[in-house]
Amino acid sequence: MSKLIDLTDRKFGRLKALKRVENRGKRVYWLCECDCGTTKEIQGAHLKNGMISSCGCLNRELIIARNLKHGEGKDGHITREYRAWLHMKGRCTIPTDKAYSWYGGRGIGVYDQWKENFRSFLNDMGRCPKGYTLQRMNNDGDYEPSNCLWSPPEDQVKNKRFHNRHTGETGYFHNTPISGYEDILSAI
Repeated sequence: MSKLIDLTDRKFGRLKALKRVENRGKRVYWLCECDCGTTKEIQGAHLKNGMISSCGCLNRELIIARNLKHGEGKDGHITREYRAWLHMKGRCTIPTDKAYSWYGGRGIGVYDQWKENFRSFLNDMGRCPKGYTLQRMNNDGDYEPSNCLWSPPEDQVKNKRFHNRHTGETGYFHNTPISGYEDILSAI
């Protein structure tokens, strides 16, 4: 059996060993504090061989950095604009998306410059006001700059499809003009 090495106050990446805690079987564990402030019990061998160097925060940061090349993440959360872009693409291009039948399945597409370029989408649409969501003015039209805007919930409910399960009837609710673009809807 090897001699126990005291790791107290030693740094291992982002982790600082505070004190030894109860063994788990034959394995020695240490209570460690991460630079982010989280405390966690870590196996001593994993600290020494570099297998574990943070509480998990480093891995989360690396995943976010790898997946959010556009800089639209803050503290591990994606922005409203990026989320809207992802959902728009999903419901129009991914057949397994739960909303695909109402969008891509009906032939609703995404503007070519927006498909793989979030920056292009953001430049055309601008920032989303708090509480607003992405809306198409013409429900049969594609997601494209001339057909999309950020809209409050009270306007969203005025511009949607309906389906009557009993009669099979489908159509659109356009009874009340949608504020801010009545002239656009009348031209459609």
